Amino acid sequence: MQSSDAPQVPRIPAEVTVEGEYRAEVAREFRAAYEKGATIRALAKASGRSFGFVRKILSESGATMRSRGGPWRRARVPEAQTDPAAVS
Repeated sequence: MQSSDAPQVPRIPAEVTVEGEYRAEVAREFRAAYEKGATIRALAKASGRSFGFVRKILSESGATMRSRGGPWRRARVPEAQTDPAAVS
């Protein structure tokens, strides 16, 4: 999902308590957007809520969480290749 493709989730003011059926509805909408590729950060920005709130809602909804990073993260280089003392 590109930055111009903001997820379509409801904007939820901080003073609004999200519970009961409304919480279940929000969870369904967040999960659908997340499963289409939206990031937790993008969902947080679009909804006006915190990263932690969005993560908790997704977790409660049963969404399978993706690993951190993304396709642009490089594999870790073994220590022997980066340690100058290891070079003979």
